[in-house]
Amino acid sequence: MKKITFLLFLLCVSLGYAQQQEYHLDFEDGTPSGVAANWFTFDNSPAPAEVIDNPDLDGVNSTASKVLKVVVGSGNAFYAGVNNKWEDSKFGTWKIDLGVASNSTLTMDVNKNYVGTVGIKMSTNTGGTTFQITDQNVGNTVVDEWQTLTFDLSGINPNGDLTNISQMVVFVDWTEGMADRADGNTILIDNIKFNAEKLTDAPAPSVAGSAPTTDAPTPPARAAGDVLSIYSDAYTNVNVTNFNPGWGQSGAVDAAFDPTGNGTNTVLKYSNFNYQGTEFDATDASGMDFVHIDIWTADATDIKFSPINNGTGAGEFLVNVPLITGSWSSVDIAIADFTGMTWDSLFQMKFDGQGGVNPSTIYIDNVYFYKGSPAVATAPTTDAPTPPTRAAGDVLSIYSDAYTNVNVTNFNPGWGQSGAVDAAYDPTGNGTNTVLKYSNFNYQGTEFDATDASGMDFVHIDIWTADATDIKFSPINNGTGAGEFLVNVPLVTGSWSSVDIAIADFTGMTWDSLFQMKFDGQGGVNPSTIYIDNVYFYKGTTTVATAPTTDAPTPPTRAAGDVLSIYSDAYTNVNITNFNPGWGQSGAVDAAYDPTGNGTNTVLKYSNFNYQGTEFDATDASGMDFVHIDIWTADATDIKFSPINNGTGAGEFLVNVPLVTGSWSSVDIAIADFTGMTWDSLFQMKFDGQGGVNPSTIYVDNVYFYKSNTASIKDNTLANLSLYPNPATNFVTISADNTIDKVSVYNILGKTVKTISVNDTSKNIDISDLNSGIYLIKFTVNNAVGTAKFIKR
Repeated sequence: MKKITFLLFLLCVSLGYAQQQEYHLDFEDGTPSGVAANWFTFDNSPAPAEVIDNPDLDGVNSTASKVLKVVVGSGNAFYAGVNNKWEDSKFGTWKIDLGVASNSTLTMDVNKNYVGTVGIKMSTNTGGTTFQITDQNVGNTVVDEWQTLTFDLSGINPNGDLTNISQMVVFVDWTEGMADRADGNTILIDNIKFNAEKLTDAPAPSVAGSAPTTDAPTPPARAAGDVLSIYSDAYTNVNVTNFNPGWGQSGAVDAAFDPTGNGTNTVLKYSNFNYQGTEFDATDASGMDFVHIDIWTADATDIKFSPINNGTGAGEFLVNVPLITGSWSSVDIAIADFTGMTWDSLFQMKFDGQGGVNPSTIYIDNVYFYKGSPAVATAPTTDAPTPPTRAAGDVLSIYSDAYTNVNVTNFNPGWGQSGAVDAAYDPTGNGTNTVLKYSNFNYQGTEFDATDASGMDFVHIDIWTADATDIKFSPINNGTGAGEFLVNVPLVTGSWSSVDIAIADFTGMTWDSLFQMKFDGQGGVNPSTIYIDNVYFYKGTTTVATAPTTDAPTPPTRAAGDVLSIYSDAYTNVNITNFNPGWGQSGAVDAAYDPTGNGTNTVLKYSNFNYQGTEFDATDASGMDFVHIDIWTADATDIKFSPINNGTGAGEFLVNVPLVTGSWSSVDIAIADFTGMTWDSLFQMKFDGQGGVNPSTIYVDNVYFYKSNTASIKDNTLANLSLYPNPATNFVTISADNTIDKVSVYNILGKTVKTISVNDTSKNIDISDLNSGIYLIKFTVNNAVGTAKFIKR
């Protein structure tokens, strides 16, 4: 028999490690058992397990709850079932002591649309079978009604390893030799209960929710002739003929998932996802410029997308879809990025997640093609995340619709600040929630009735901005001791950032008479506009992750000669001679940190980090075009990176590494960005965090140099290219000796904001609609690709 495994979440009574307790699997929201992607079916392809609302409130299970649903069919093995991966220890480990009377039974509620036997099995955390019960003739006696099944454990093999169990298996319809099972046989499972001694705890549930609770951002109004919509409530869609074509993919599709439950908008939900397609009436998309996608996931790490054309020429080309875990990511991809594709008869689209966590769950909305330029968001269109429920005595709220606020006496005190305050800005326009809007912002304050905050542990802030780059915050105390201390507020441009700051981070402050708060943006783009919600202090602990629990995204397959890898499990690395050279840096290095604990991948962990280096055998990197870095941090705010060359010419140049706190950031930096560097004898690399929170902790993986798929212009002078003026306000001119085929403009997050066909030696590019900041321009000349930077004032 094949090795089979099953996920069971334990809800335990805290009786101590040496005492017996009840393990209860109930599949409810907020638990690992309530996440469909955590469940696996075996010998039951392709039907996945699902966690659904109890559809049959009768018998012994008449309460509204979540249950597990498994469908089996005539072509499936008689031992088909559902399982977790034993090596993940998703619900901890335990020991069954048969000398304790309460350990002699296991119960399970089932509801089946046919009569059949149910079996169970447990295994150790190394995969060895502890016991299997398939011969007790336990099964339902009626159909379409909940019944409680009882398994007798008293007679299980006493020679089995009962001391380190981490797996349970349910055989949903055990009848050896069965050949006449009907298609569509369905079993619902709930309330699996047994007693045992807990050895290790189950991992804590994921910080991110398992599903979105807000709608995707509302698309902008566009003329009907400028849009080709596949799936969106904002536009008229093409006729979709199949949301789940038979392409051999795993998983299920819900084409009408409602994230808010209020019936105003639906999204596509792909559960147990590895890849998935949609088929629709063929249509000509050759006049479109961009495709837009809104995507939400709690666990996917690498998603690619391609339209599929059935007409002339090339049919598809997968392009990466950037992700922000736990919130909606709005992505605009230029049609030109789908290299070589034709568009005269578009009839399918495909999402592919096989390069990352697999299976996972993703939610899709607003997939449409359009003419023109992307609509760059200048203000939030969704509410900030809903704060958790907390006891009134554990919260001191300044501005939030979730809690009772202190009495605010002035939202715009006369401190000499610029700008205006709207203390009741409604981002959705539906009247359900308001936020603070600071426009023309350099700094701003709020005054309120004095209150004692000395018993609080954290302050929470939700913040949204399209253009601010450096925001600091401080409460202000009017009592004894020190009154204020500015602390950095991490930002993600164009989406809500949820920030929790420990009270201890406000160095030297006292808290007996808090009466003001201040936001300060003078260290960044000034003036800018920011939106603030859910500013409150609270007792307790924050749920912000402090270390990664998933692997970094899997790098793409590249020819060995196209890669120079320093640290990666995907490629052959150079010989590392020292992971912690004596450069006077603080902190420690763990060169084999395992974020998942499953032994499949390691990363570099720099703790107590201010800067750190790595030394390796010298090698010539002059033929490379880009360096790739995957980085994760919970607290670092400013990281720079440089390779170091020991040969001719300049040796190093620090370049900024963009960060997204609490998730893996995948960064590709053009070699040309390391101004003046030479590459003939690369022998060290350096990460530097001295410009931000110091010390901090960072995790690094997949540091490698690579050649691009096309020829690269590493120096603009090779094409005699010029870019002026720089900085620029309304227009920037690009010119070269030879014809420039096309130009793409990217913001600092790597998002395409403009793509322009040039077909000339010079072009004036309108940048008046861009926000102030730094942009990368990618150009193609004679089938070679080059990059340059400019600053928009």
